[in-house]
Amino acid sequence: MFVSPHRLRSALLAGALSVGSVCAAPVEIDFRPPDIKPMDVCVSRPADGVIFERWKTWDGGAFFTDDIAVVKADLSRLEMVDAPRWEETLKAAYLRLRDEDPKYTETHALLDRIELMIATGRYGELERQRLVPELLRDIESKSPRFQNAAAEFLMDGVGVPRDPARASEIMVASAYAGNADAILALTARVQRGEIVPGWDLDPELAITMAFGSLVGELNSTICDRIWRIAREFKNGEIVAQSNAKAERWYRFAADLGDGAAAWKVVEFHLKSDGFEKDNDTLLHYLTQASDHGLTYAMVELGGLYERGAIVPKDLEKARSLYKAALEPGQRQGLVRYALFLEAHQKDFPGHEAERLDALRQLSELDEPPGWVFTRLATGVLKAKGQWAGEADARVLLERAAELGDTDGLSKLAEILFHHQDNHAATDRALDLLTRAVTHHGSISAMNDLSGAYMCRTPDAPRLDLARHWKATEAGTDSSGLDLSINDTNIATVGTSALEEAVLQTQALYGRPSSLAVYLTHLQTAGDVDPVTLEFWARYSRNFDSALSHLARISFELAATDNERWSALQLMREAMKRGEAESAIRLAEILLRDTPDDTREEAWDLLSPLAGQGSGDAINLMLHYANPEDSAGTMGEAELFARFAEVIDARGDFQALAFALPRVDASKRQDYIHRMKASMTCDFKSAVRFSEALSRIGRRDEARHWLDTASNLADDTPWKLVKMGDSYRDSVGVAASAEMMSNYIRAWEAGSSVARYRLIDRYTTPAYAEYDPDAAAAMFLDAFATLEDARLASVLGRLRGSTEAVQAAVSRHIDLIEPYGRAAASGDVAAMREYGYFLRDRAEGPEAMRIAVSWIEKAAQGGDPSAMFELSRAYAFGIGVPADAGDAATWLRQAAVAGHGKAAELAAQANLLTDIHPVIQ
Repeated sequence: MFVSPHRLRSALLAGALSVGSVCAAPVEIDFRPPDIKPMDVCVSRPADGVIFERWKTWDGGAFFTDDIAVVKADLSRLEMVDAPRWEETLKAAYLRLRDEDPKYTETHALLDRIELMIATGRYGELERQRLVPELLRDIESKSPRFQNAAAEFLMDGVGVPRDPARASEIMVASAYAGNADAILALTARVQRGEIVPGWDLDPELAITMAFGSLVGELNSTICDRIWRIAREFKNGEIVAQSNAKAERWYRFAADLGDGAAAWKVVEFHLKSDGFEKDNDTLLHYLTQASDHGLTYAMVELGGLYERGAIVPKDLEKARSLYKAALEPGQRQGLVRYALFLEAHQKDFPGHEAERLDALRQLSELDEPPGWVFTRLATGVLKAKGQWAGEADARVLLERAAELGDTDGLSKLAEILFHHQDNHAATDRALDLLTRAVTHHGSISAMNDLSGAYMCRTPDAPRLDLARHWKATEAGTDSSGLDLSINDTNIATVGTSALEEAVLQTQALYGRPSSLAVYLTHLQTAGDVDPVTLEFWARYSRNFDSALSHLARISFELAATDNERWSALQLMREAMKRGEAESAIRLAEILLRDTPDDTREEAWDLLSPLAGQGSGDAINLMLHYANPEDSAGTMGEAELFARFAEVIDARGDFQALAFALPRVDASKRQDYIHRMKASMTCDFKSAVRFSEALSRIGRRDEARHWLDTASNLADDTPWKLVKMGDSYRDSVGVAASAEMMSNYIRAWEAGSSVARYRLIDRYTTPAYAEYDPDAAAAMFLDAFATLEDARLASVLGRLRGSTEAVQAAVSRHIDLIEPYGRAAASGDVAAMREYGYFLRDRAEGPEAMRIAVSWIEKAAQGGDPSAMFELSRAYAFGIGVPADAGDAATWLRQAAVAGHGKAAELAAQANLLTDIHPVIQ
């Protein structure tokens, strides 16, 4: 619909003569775009960054284009975005327009000067220069646009005294002359109930005519006019609100080549408010907006390709779109590109420099986000190492903390904890973590505070504060379920409603261990539908380390070679995704549980990780063969020499603990401070700290860390045993009470290992804890609680103990009963011990025959010690007829079975028939 100003005036006059009603509500109107074939007519609106770039170096000479419409659109945008910044440029451009555009009259220049003064807030100067009165001179003879502008100044009292009556008179004249803005403004006033002298046009007719005037001629500015129509339908102030109609008009502008209008169409379909969403339409106009160079459209389209939503997933296309959105100073494009490369660094390993450059550009913008500096600091630490890059990273983290980034607060605190000699630094670290909790609600900072008060502060452990923050974290229901795969039936995990809810919630949070446990539970439960399984399998792939945890659980539960092979393949897949933990676990299994031909693969896994400062990798390399080393193994000194520089630059807690005994004495205190700053404050790390300190002779400090470990051990039996062993090995006699206390607690909690530790201490005369009566109590408890088949090792220890211990036991029980009960179970070791027991007490040939018969049963069952003793029996005719051939046979079998003494004697005798002289 195209309406000339002359025809519009005639129609308005006709309406004024025939209609006198007033409509107080927005008008329901069906005004549709004309049916025109899509074509490129409109001048697309470039992004602000593009406009800024082409005007910031303009010298006042010729414009960058001959299209005056583009120039005017740019100037309007500059004035709207930041008039004070661009004031001088705008003034110079308005002067230049007089030379470049014959249609740019004195009145145009006057109006532009007035609007620039208003935009810059120069109202006093505007009044003094009397520019608005100049515009009002002979206003009746000027164009409708100038009339409407003058009417608005009069109505608002801008540059002249306020005069509503005169303003209305001029605005009515402008409206009758066809100015759409005047028509719509008068219509709005009428709808509000005002009476405007000289204006009594039916609102529906007035709006129709105004919209028709806006459509007007098909030229490069038509899309700006179409936007006005679309906005009226979107706002719903004059016409009835309709997103569907607004979307239709934006789509019309887009079809005429307006990229910004295409984006408006996309917004409507993304929100899908008021009409039916259509993905094909959304994708069509999103692509158009992106092709027009709109940053936000490129980012949105890139997101679709990144997620595989509506379009097939294509990470390379997503990256290209994000990169194309990297206009100078454009925050959105920089943010999205940096975060994309971070999320997909495994897919684009060669683009790290681009990611960091995007972050650096973001950091230079006005009001940059704090997380940018945290990520830049992380990049520095990754490139230079945790310790070599600390100073540079700290500068960036100080900025991140200043801007309130939660991760930045925590990472800066970690650096400050390194400086243990500076109490102000550690106090500030605590303040930063507290701020992360109280101001930003960080749950991880609660855990950091608990660890700081337990391990990192100079006066740690501060148990009251450590437990307070641990309890606070627990109160958020964010702590992981403590599920041990070794003693938990994974299929029954989550069978209680509470456990199911907690585990599923933590899995949704992305906690890797919980995800792995829950996914394994679903896979083994047997009654879970495939759709649910597929969702959780796909969901788990979004989180680092989830696959590593799943692979570990799968290996621990594997019952067949095929299942173990599948678990190892899972670990290899996790390793390809860059999960170092999985590579460490895979290497450990390859070295420990698989044939020698896999050790080279394990070494290939460990070497690069050790080269990155991984102490776990270095320790595995220390304990297993190196295929490249002709000696078969690499000792501690060689490993330290190989990785000393790496450890000094970037070594983690375990690497520092490994290096501490060998590092130069002048560096040791700093390494200890580094260990405190980088450790995970848990039981294993505290014990490891103690072991490292013990190796350099600092036993008091070693004991301190064991005391800390005791507060982290809870009552888990294996931890209590480890505590006892550590007090024994790292502190020695001075910690005898603590050692025994932990062994006793572990034994009371059901630990068989602790029972043997206690028996060893109570039965060995060289130990201060030697106590025959206490030993007797331990043996009697074992006889009463252990299964018959498990008594052999206890009986062996009893047989090797002192006469005083055996006598103390004999006072309470006839020992033949437990020995006989154990042997009757069929356990070969128990039969051997029973035979030894009877042999040592045999009186007469028949008793000796019976004793040796039990030894023979054990030998026939494959027990090497019994084989050796039976060979001696045949050699000397003890309980059996002497027989050199049988003696040699059993000696040979004992040697083959791995009995050291038997192997030695067999070698000396060359397994001669007459071995009597050899067996002495």
